[in-house]
Order: sequence, then C-alpha cells, then structure tokens
Amino acid sequence: MQVCHSRAALRVCEWRLGCPLPTALRDDWFPHGVQDWAEGLLAAAWQGQAPGRDWAAIGLVQGVFPSVMDIVAMADPQDAATLRAGIADLVAFGDDLGNGNLWCFSRTDCAVWYLDHDSAPLLTRVLDDVGDDLDALALMALCTAQATAQGRDDGDAQAEAWLSARWGPAMVRKWMH
Repeated sequence: MQVCHSRAALRVCEWRLGCPLPTALRDDWFPHGVQDWAEGLLAAAWQGQAPGRDWAAIGLVQGVFPSVMDIVAMADPQDAATLRAGIADLVAFGDDLGNGNLWCFSRTDCAVWYLDHDSAPLLTRVLDDVGDDLDALALMALCTAQATAQGRDDGDAQAEAWLSARWGPAMVRKWMH
C-alpha cells in the first residue's frame, strides 16, 4: 500500500484533474493510501507505472485511455457527440483488473461510471457516488475474507446477494460483470 504523504500532493492531483476528488476518495486515499480490494483503485498500467504507486496515475479518461476516442469515432454521429461530452467529464480512478475497462467518476456530480470498451454501452452510470463504490469494494473484500477464513468459496456470491439487495441486481451485474 502506497500512502500519499502530503497535502501538496493532493492539491497537485486535484489541480491536474480540474476538480476536487470526491470526498470518499480523498478521505480513503489520503490517510491510508490506495487499497487493492476487489479492483485496483488506480488506472496506471498503460502509463508505465504500477497501479497504486503514484497519485499521478489517476487522470482524465482521454489521458489514461487515449484510444477511447477511436471507439467514439466509430459510433453514430449523434451518439458520438454524447459520448465525447460524457468522456470529457470523467476521471478514471480504477482499473478493472487490467482488462482495459475503467471505473470513473464524474467531475460534475461524482457519480461512478463504468467505461466498457469490450461491449455496449461504452459508458454506464452504475452508482450515484464514489463512496458507494468504495462501500461495495469493502463489502466484497470482507465477504471474501470471511468465506476464506471459514474454508468456503462463496464470498463473491454472498457479496452479490447483499449488494443486489442494496442497489438492485442490474447494477450489481454490471458492477461485478
């Protein structure tokens, strides 16, 4: 776990993004550093850095995944305009286990979006707040740890049941894909 050691690093990160980090990320990242729970909380693999090693890893989607605009260019012109506007508002804060898909937050309202370059739709709003995403990650980690400690392998299933009860099965299917 890498801990951010200064408020200056936080200010530089937020200046680079053009927005404050959502409170949940700032409160979790700053004092404790990045946790690698069920997903990596940084999207840095293609920036030549290991996930979780540097605050510079978080970034605007177009900077973290520049070829996303090639995908947008293939969309219907009306859809492409909507996608460009959506992508311009998003900050990548999570790497979906290295598969090239990203967890993002909106600079406008801090909602969590999933950028899925493998299947349609390209962008899906999955949660209203980054804190909900961190809660889901923590619950997933706890369910897995408890099941493992008890010699069971049903931690994911238990987490999925609890998360579905809280946010609905459709969101959980997308979130857990």
